[in-house]
Amino acid sequence: MTDSKNHNDRLLLLAFLISGVVALGYEMVWTRLLSLVLGGELLGVLGVLAGFFLGMLCGAFSLSKHARRTKNPIRMFLVLELVVAFYGLISPYLIYSLSDTVPKLVGPLAGDNNSTLSLAISLLVSSLVLLPATFAMGANFAYLAEAMNRVSAQGRADKNLSRIYAANTLGATVGCFAAVYLIVPWLGFAGGCAFFCLAGVLACACAWQWSKKYTELLTTVPTPDPDQASAFPDQRKYFLLLFATGLTAIGLEIVVIHLLKQILENTIFTFANILGVYLVGTAAGAWLYQFTAAREDKDLLQKLPSQIMSGLLFSIVVCFAAIAVSPSLIQGLVASNSSYQS
Repeated sequence: MTDSKNHNDRLLLLAFLISGVVALGYEMVWTRLLSLVLGGELLGVLGVLAGFFLGMLCGAFSLSKHARRTKNPIRMFLVLELVVAFYGLISPYLIYSLSDTVPKLVGPLAGDNNSTLSLAISLLVSSLVLLPATFAMGANFAYLAEAMNRVSAQGRADKNLSRIYAANTLGATVGCFAAVYLIVPWLGFAGGCAFFCLAGVLACACAWQWSKKYTELLTTVPTPDPDQASAFPDQRKYFLLLFATGLTAIGLEIVVIHLLKQILENTIFTFANILGVYLVGTAAGAWLYQFTAAREDKDLLQKLPSQIMSGLLFSIVVCFAAIAVSPSLIQGLVASNSSYQS
């Protein structure tokens, strides 16, 4: 392996950043488009968000092991990113066609904001419609991460992951705001999808250019490290911990959306603003972690669960405290002619 100080990962980080721009840019565009099918109320938006995450989950879960065994992870990333780009180009026309058929099939449940069944329908429709692209988005992160690990020094996997996650999440923040406030207003839905298609091609070009310097390392499949495996004697508890943190984070985000829609109104802009703030915080945390990961700490894995749970508990307390005082805060912030009722 090469020393991580001797390899330049700027182009790969740029590919991660642009990939994040593309993913969240498409999500915002598809959320707006699917509102024609599922309604623009918050429940429909949450159905699209859940469907988006479900597709990414399927892609990451299905191909993560293949990423570690493949002879060229960058090549697989290029294939997946081009799948996203092609689907993005045709998606407006596909969703437009569904806007005439789905509401007729589900009747009054389309756009219903008070029904669990309506949420289930939104989740099902959005999952199926977006699956080709979201599956590829979920998997391509694994291939880029594997590519970086193969050219980096051993023992740097945690630092690498924090760097690329921060770059990807920062790009997602840019894509979220750009799609809602710039791209769609200027170019429309079809033009916006074409823009993000070109951005995906640019991400491919960055990754391919970077990979040409490390062809030998990238095509060498690493052998399993028994020491690394022994550091995780029971991976299930770590997966459960990650599941709990993800559930809590998104759950609190949805609660905050319900609160702030009283001020910012129940629109895609409210959703984009809060999601953007959430992504900024996530990117900052991942970026700061790389400095912690740079320290040699053999007990880090043993300390990590308790540290995460402590941070999670603190976050919950802060958020519930904010929720407790939110009625008076909102009452003081809303305009006198607002329809808000405490």
